[in-house]
Amino acid sequence: MEGFKGAGLAQPPPRRRRQLCICMASDFFFPSLGGIETHIYNLSQCLIQRGFKVVVITHYAKKRYGVRYLSNGLKVYYLPFLPVANNATLPTFFAFFPLIRNILLRERVDIVHGHQSTSTLAHETLMIARALGMQVAYTDHSLFGFDDMACIHLNKIVRFSLHDLDACICVSHTHRENFVLRAGIHPSRVSVISNAVDASTLVPDPAKRPQPPQVRVVVLSRLAYRKGIDLLVTVIPPICKKLPHVNFVIGGDGPKRIILEEMREKHRLQDRVELIGAVSHDKVGALLQSGHIFLNTSLTESFCIAIVEAAACGMLVVSTNVGGIPEVLPPHMVLLCDPDDLQVQRRLAEAVAMVHTVDPFRFHREILQRYSWHDVAARVERVYFSLLFPETKVYPPCSASATPCLCGHSPLGPSEDDPREAAHFCVCARRTFWRDDARSISLEGEEDVTSSPRVDTRSFYEDSLCACCDKPPLCCGCLELPPSPPPLPSPFLVVQRLRKLYALGPVSGKIFCIVAIITWVYIRVLEFFYPSAEIEEVPAFPCDILLCLAEESGPEESENLANSESASQDQLH
Repeated sequence: MEGFKGAGLAQPPPRRRRQLCICMASDFFFPSLGGIETHIYNLSQCLIQRGFKVVVITHYAKKRYGVRYLSNGLKVYYLPFLPVANNATLPTFFAFFPLIRNILLRERVDIVHGHQSTSTLAHETLMIARALGMQVAYTDHSLFGFDDMACIHLNKIVRFSLHDLDACICVSHTHRENFVLRAGIHPSRVSVISNAVDASTLVPDPAKRPQPPQVRVVVLSRLAYRKGIDLLVTVIPPICKKLPHVNFVIGGDGPKRIILEEMREKHRLQDRVELIGAVSHDKVGALLQSGHIFLNTSLTESFCIAIVEAAACGMLVVSTNVGGIPEVLPPHMVLLCDPDDLQVQRRLAEAVAMVHTVDPFRFHREILQRYSWHDVAARVERVYFSLLFPETKVYPPCSASATPCLCGHSPLGPSEDDPREAAHFCVCARRTFWRDDARSISLEGEEDVTSSPRVDTRSFYEDSLCACCDKPPLCCGCLELPPSPPPLPSPFLVVQRLRKLYALGPVSGKIFCIVAIITWVYIRVLEFFYPSAEIEEVPAFPCDILLCLAEESGPEESENLANSESASQDQLH
């Protein structure tokens, strides 16, 4: 900036290095409420704080359509897609190809990150991004089976969409086992990065709870079969008859609400069971603060954010022992049971007997230490950089061989020579292992591997420094950013993809090859009539606006704006 001093004409400051742009694509986003929506929003906000540019592509909802800006400049495209079932859009493959291509090129997207296997929009965006030569990542959020027709067809679509992905993310180790088998992906390409909660907004408030001996049990979930509402209906009447001082508050809405109302009318429990309907996100904390016990009767879960939020509010958790739930909370916070009505009643009665001895503020402190969206964003960032800079070791990939298990043990990576070991990647998979400061827990007859010190994930994922200048990568200038937009895939790469797709099945493989060929032709037709070089880049908000103001202002204002921007970038990194 010394060049401005004594100069007759104002010269604009040198343009900073462009931000890496991440595009989140999913049918599940606000204003709809759910775990996936919360995950995408919080992850995007933390990535923005780490210096990324983040845009979200989703379908329109209610009165939200067009382009909207959320907090911290998070840009959301509400596309005119029609949701048909379970908030997912109608699969079209090619109908909105030009629209999504235009968004990806205008935003100069570097990585497209799809979420959830039931999201049609996510699969279509990933397919278009791969056709454009962009890097893609994918996060799966749910467990699915292998025996019913819906899951069989869904697994086929997942294999087609993710056949050549380099990075996939699951939210628990059990979920990872399920996903590796469903998608047919080598486990070295699948990372385990758990969800998190904003525990700072979920603070216990014992004054809002009923006074002893009254006990309030809170249920907060989508009222659907997968959430175990049929099991809940068989549990509540015996508990109310056996324990007259226990009341229930049920929040949420869904197709199974009718059987809860019928149960309440049949057993005359209107004064014991309260159905409050859908709960907005800003009122979840107040509801959890008013209860003693949180009851979760899910039949399948990859990672239950609700029980983490309940524990952050100081509630004792009673949950079914399914999916990845045993990996979420330590034993002194949760009472696990089989998805059986008698087992749930027994564990719930035990929780009622011990609930008044629980220290809610201890629970809150432990959740605050264990779960943080900033830690999740740091791990996802390493997945991104492993895609963009595979030749460098500055940001190691967050793969199964590098990710510490939630129980604190060193995970064992699968053998490259024997893919059958895909499901046996960790010495403590499928087990409930938690190591406290005062004790270690292991199963009978098994080696006590909890004697090793617990891995501190915060120190494990500290920001790496460049080996050349000891500065954060991409700030020092030692690493060159990839071209944006990237060049189209070569014909040789397209042939390799067709071979992979053809091997997916005698009938489905041929169908997938036809779709891939049409995509390849379509992308080149669009490139001929609407070249990517002629598509104008969208200014990034708000940093590019500061640069435009600096170019129009005088020397002193230019220097002040440049200094303020560089200082803000230093704080982000």
